[in-house]
Amino acid sequence: MARNNGLRHAHGEFISFLDSDDEWLKEFIAHFVKEFKIKKAECVYCLSGALNNKGKVYSVRNDTLCGKIYKKALEQGYVTSPTFLMVKTSCFDKIGLWDINLITCQDDDICFRLAKYFNFQLIRQPLGIYHTDAENRITNPIRAPRGREYLWDKYKDEVLRECGANILAKHYFNTAQLWANINYTVDCCRVCIKSLNYKISWVTIKLFIRQLVRGLLGCFYTKEKFNDCRKITILKLIKFNYKKREKHDTSDK
Repeated sequence: MARNNGLRHAHGEFISFLDSDDEWLKEFIAHFVKEFKIKKAECVYCLSGALNNKGKVYSVRNDTLCGKIYKKALEQGYVTSPTFLMVKTSCFDKIGLWDINLITCQDDDICFRLAKYFNFQLIRQPLGIYHTDAENRITNPIRAPRGREYLWDKYKDEVLRECGANILAKHYFNTAQLWANINYTVDCCRVCIKSLNYKISWVTIKLFIRQLVRGLLGCFYTKEKFNDCRKITILKLIKFNYKKREKHDTSDK
C-alpha cells in the first residue's frame, strides 16, 4: 500500500494523507500546525468538506468528537477521512501501519487505533474537499459491505467492552442492510445472524426473513438445474449452525 510506503519514509514531525481524488485548501497545513501548537493533542482533524453546485465549500457533516474519543468513535462507527486528518508521526510507532487486509474502511480502522491511545482535536471548519464525482472513485458495490463486515469482526471484542452488545448488534445490522441494498441475500442473512447473536431485534428478524424469502423465491423460480450454484448457496443458508447462543450483556456500558 502506498500509504505504508510513505509512512516508512516519513521523517517530519507531522504526517497527513491526501488521496488523489481529494483536495486541501491552501490554508490547510498552516491551520493544522497552529492547532498542534495551541492544543495538547497528537491527532487533529477538520470538518469534512465538499463543493456545492455554486463551487462553494460546505461541511458534509457536523463532527464533534474531541479529546479521548475511543468509546464514542467505536459507537458512531467512524471519525474522519484521512484527507482531513493530521497526526504526529511518532503515533505510528505505537499503532503500526495501515491494515492492508481491509479493502475499505481503512480510514475507520486507522482512526480507531489512533483514538485508543491518543487525544484528538477538531478544527471546526472544512479545510479539505472530498470530490464525490471524481472519475477514479472505487465503485464496486461489494467492497463497502465486505469491508464493513471485516471491520466489525476485527473490533467486536473492543466494541463489546467499550460500548456493549447493543452497539455491536447495530453495526452488524447496518452491515446486513448494505448487503441487502445490493441484493446479496445470503450475505445479508449471514450478517443478520451475527447481529442477532448479540441482540434479538424484530427489525433484524424482519430483514432476515424478507431476504430469506427473496432467496427462496429466486430458487424456486429459476429454470436452472437443481445443482445450480444459486440453489446450493440457498441450501447452505438454510443449513444453520446450531451453536448455543453465547450470553452477552445487552446493556450499554
